[in-house]
Amino acid sequence: MATETKIKKPTSEASSPHDHTIQPKGLDKEVIKFRHVLEVDLDAAKPQWSLVSRLMSLYRGLLPEELNGTFSKIMLNTAFAIVQERIGLLHRNLFAREKGSPSLDANSPYFELLRPQAEDWLRDMVHHPSKLNMPAEFLARTLPEVCVAGTAFRMPYIARSRDPQNPKKWISNINSKHIDFFQIIPSANGGLVNPIDRGSEDVLSHFHWVDWWTNEQIQSLEKYKGYNKDGAEQAMKSEATSNEDLEDSYKEIGNIVGGVDFGGGKRDWRTQMDNIEGVEGRKRVVFWFQRNHLTIIVQDRFKIYSGDGPLNDGKLPLAVYQCCPFGNSIYGISGIEMVEDLIRAMMMNFNFRQDYLAKLMFPTKWIRSDIVSAGAKSSFQDSPYAVHEFPVGTNIKEALYIDRMPEITPQSFQDESVYQQFLQDNYGLTDYSRGSPGRITDNRTATGLVSMIQQAQGRLTTESYILEKFGLANELQLILSFGGKFMLEDQDVRVANKDGGWNWTSVESDAISDSYTVQTHGTRYMQEKEQSFNKMMQLYPLWNQDPMIDQFELRKQTAEASEVFSDLDRLIVEPPPQPILPDETGSQGAGGSAQGVPNNTEGRMQERTTVLPGGQSSPATNAF
Repeated sequence: MATETKIKKPTSEASSPHDHTIQPKGLDKEVIKFRHVLEVDLDAAKPQWSLVSRLMSLYRGLLPEELNGTFSKIMLNTAFAIVQERIGLLHRNLFAREKGSPSLDANSPYFELLRPQAEDWLRDMVHHPSKLNMPAEFLARTLPEVCVAGTAFRMPYIARSRDPQNPKKWISNINSKHIDFFQIIPSANGGLVNPIDRGSEDVLSHFHWVDWWTNEQIQSLEKYKGYNKDGAEQAMKSEATSNEDLEDSYKEIGNIVGGVDFGGGKRDWRTQMDNIEGVEGRKRVVFWFQRNHLTIIVQDRFKIYSGDGPLNDGKLPLAVYQCCPFGNSIYGISGIEMVEDLIRAMMMNFNFRQDYLAKLMFPTKWIRSDIVSAGAKSSFQDSPYAVHEFPVGTNIKEALYIDRMPEITPQSFQDESVYQQFLQDNYGLTDYSRGSPGRITDNRTATGLVSMIQQAQGRLTTESYILEKFGLANELQLILSFGGKFMLEDQDVRVANKDGGWNWTSVESDAISDSYTVQTHGTRYMQEKEQSFNKMMQLYPLWNQDPMIDQFELRKQTAEASEVFSDLDRLIVEPPPQPILPDETGSQGAGGSAQGVPNNTEGRMQERTTVLPGGQSSPATNAF
């Protein structure tokens, strides 16, 4: 693809299928504009597509080209392992609070009165299994792509279905889904999607969403005002094939990442369905989302919709997730990108050692030519407990020479340890980041270990905070915008109760609005909880066995803070009250000892013995 785009005046026919500067006959003016814009945006996106396709192939366990020259060809799925572990840690932070998050800040006194209802509705949308179910969606699709590609896209949308009770009535349902990385082509000018100030050149002016639809899906748009009937009919009659540059790009990527095998032909699996009787093929559909306009084009030729966007309030229905943003670019930095070379070096080192062991076990043999001519070559193939014969009068030591491999150097093993250390340092996934002291065997204090763990977890906390505040919060803000526009009736939602269960309540439609600012709390909550627990663990050795501390209560609160045990009432049993023994005079008060010290029936204080000089003992009491 040329680095410079020249817009020419449209003529009758395109000079080539890939040339968007010269347009075919009969194209709509808006379609011509769309083709020019798409070419520029595609040129800007392709370098990132090339990078991400390479990273995804590493994550999927496809053998790199540099390993083709090795004998072993062993693929170490290191990228998959570290990403999968990172996903769990990020997910734990993002959705640490199912109850109480997200919360809303009202933008006016009126909506402050309605805010509790709006919070109930939004929380139900996020967590309910039959609605957005975002915790499961993120774990399965969004977070893996963020960790591999550095960027993930999600798109809220409105889905309409007929009311089962009244087929003539349409019901609007809000949904939000993960969009494959290669299905989004952003505008070349910027990366900020929906900032408060939209006047900067760094603000995304538009984006393209590429999908593949059947004729039935195309016809389903007829209920919308901007539906172009003529264009839709032409699109549905056209062959589901295309030689355009966009389609070729998808074929190339599909082959690289191993998602779909296109077979190198001009027609992919979607279009090949046309050759099967009774099975409908799919046509490439591009949604061109602008700030206040939406255009839908089929096969880069047929305009099937042109009109209002889903919100039409200047917002783009796109949420962008990044762990590590880079300036104002829409593409973030991938963690795998930072360690790609290290992973490849580790695989090369490992495969070279395996090749060495193979040569050591099956060394190269040099056999004298007259022995080979006599047909004895096969006799020297290695096999367990083999017995071979050779011609009479032959000195086997002179007729056969076996290469002796030198001892493998310890440096290769040392290099592997260095690679692993570099990998941990660069990716930020160490034993300490997992909350454990790792393989440290020297004597470290509890305070020191807690400090190391906190430092290692700092990067993870930063990444999850960015995902939460710049990705999740923006998506939920869009959900509120969709709700304010399309939720025109009261909604029944599920809310948490004090007993840990759920109740149902009704939310007024007026409460569902974008007149709130979304606040998320998962990462902050998790960070504060971990800090509190770490401080508790620092104090625990000091308080353990201290007679001034209620040991039962100490253990109970520590176990509760850990959130490890499901049933503490069965695990921790309160000890029975200890009987109060009479003092040396034989007297005993009704409420405590003879000295007036409270008894220990609640486990608060215990009598102890003070050892006097000379080895004599005397009863003593604890005093504050």
